[in-house]
Amino acid sequence: QRVISALRTEDSKAPLTIQVNEIIRRELCPDGEYKDGDIAYLNAFQDAVRTYVSRYGSDRKAFLIYWEDTLHNSSIPTVNAGDIRVMTIHSSKGLEARYVFVPYCNWRVVETDRSKDILWSRPSIDVPGDEALPLVPVSRTKKLLTTGYEQVYQDEQASQRVDALNLLYVAFTRPKEELYIYSEMPYAKKSSDKSSTVAHLLLYGWNLENELQNCWNNCFDETRPRSFGLDTNLLCTSHQPTISRPKADATPKAEAPFSFDDAKVIQATYHSEKGHIEFRQSTQAQFYQLNPETKARLYGNLCHEILASVQRAEQLDKVINDYWARGYIATEADLMRIRGSLRTMITTPPVNDWFSGKWKVLTERTIILPDGRDKRPDRVMVRGKEAIVLDYKFASPKPEHHEQVELYCTIMTEMGYEKVSGYLYYEPTKRLEVVR
Repeated sequence: QRVISALRTEDSKAPLTIQVNEIIRRELCPDGEYKDGDIAYLNAFQDAVRTYVSRYGSDRKAFLIYWEDTLHNSSIPTVNAGDIRVMTIHSSKGLEARYVFVPYCNWRVVETDRSKDILWSRPSIDVPGDEALPLVPVSRTKKLLTTGYEQVYQDEQASQRVDALNLLYVAFTRPKEELYIYSEMPYAKKSSDKSSTVAHLLLYGWNLENELQNCWNNCFDETRPRSFGLDTNLLCTSHQPTISRPKADATPKAEAPFSFDDAKVIQATYHSEKGHIEFRQSTQAQFYQLNPETKARLYGNLCHEILASVQRAEQLDKVINDYWARGYIATEADLMRIRGSLRTMITTPPVNDWFSGKWKVLTERTIILPDGRDKRPDRVMVRGKEAIVLDYKFASPKPEHHEQVELYCTIMTEMGYEKVSGYLYYEPTKRLEVVR
């Protein structure tokens, strides 16, 4: 809480992660070492800050709102002897425990009510008109069984079944000694996609019905009814893995019981130095510390990414600052170069009009051609029946550049735009060339 309070009053333009590290050093580690006993929480907080910055940027005010809304309620996992760990099946991959309890073993084998799902398929010759399209979007409903897209529907259903069984496999392979399953059960032995669950497969498909009947009978004495009724609508069973007997001439080895009781306790410490770090290289920035040719290419890719997020001129500085805060821009020299170069570009007439907000802007949008190929112009501005294509180049001019933009213009004309213009902007020379 002291870090959050200090962060509210901190006046710094440094990236959020650096601000947090400095506050921790100043507020919690004045002597260079953190001496409280909740180091795990401090590390988890720093991890949360780094995750937030990588996803949403380095805006301090937005992070403080995120803290109040969500992060302050978070907890960190601990594992001690006797603890019960609650987790999703997906997050349990690779883990094991002596006992595993699956409380809701009743997910559907095939998900229903997924008509809003879109399946992309090759065109069917049985559906008139579709053969002219490279790909066809169809809704995932049973109606596909009466169309030319029957196989698409069946393939999707098969994938759903495999996913459901894979999830069951993960859950059932976590226990080291015993597995307990609890689930609501469908009544009928025969099931459709709407009623079939993995619990239904366990009871009928994998012949657990007789085993459950015996378990049910053993729960009552002679004076009580001895029948296993599905009207209870519950399935509760357990399983102990079979232990193979050793050979007669083999000496059995005693295995120590699984326990955290004898685990060695490691005392962690946290240190924070006052020294100034002159160079801080991020994971992304290392890719820009390469040979000049590769660096120039990656510089162009980075500028393309920034421009793809800019609809209007006033958004440019915010987007650049966000990339700087995330570490995508390696040095302050690169930051100044990118800011100056892109500002020059978007203020050059007539480019400034295309970043004015008067146009509908489409950046890095894929156009699928009838032959299945796809094209992706850097920026297309649309207003009514007029379209303007703009491509940025961060290298020397080549003849194929004009051919590329000319193709984009032809495609836009075939899409129904009556007035189509095409331009090339060369960043090294700050020159705008008219293609059409």
